[in-house]
Amino acid sequence: MLANESAASIAWLKDRGAILENVARGAGASAPRMHGPKGGQAVGPYLSAFFRDQAEKMEGVDLRLNSRVVKLVQDEKGAVTGVLVEGKHPDFFMFWAEFSRRTPVLQGIRLMKDLSIFCR
Repeated sequence: MLANESAASIAWLKDRGAILENVARGAGASAPRMHGPKGGQAVGPYLSAFFRDQAEKMEGVDLRLNSRVVKLVQDEKGAVTGVLVEGKHPDFFMFWAEFSRRTPVLQGIRLMKDLSIFCR
């Protein structure tokens, strides 16, 4: 997806304020095709900070940093509908979403004390 739609992905990021104008060669690449921020800053930390800042501006976003996905929650057809996360907070939380035009819309967050439903 990213390789096939790379130009559209870079344009999408630019439209939202993440400017990746430095194009360089990556490890072993035959041509410059790796996009990064101006000045040679690493792209990973730059985009992580960008997305975190954007999420913090959005109303109703529950941002969980330093959390890891423990299990993907799937519906009866196998589509991923949520995640079970563990992090700095003391318990496990399940986040679930519905999709509207291929965009996930968070539907809820639930504290999970009993994880037995995930042990099937």
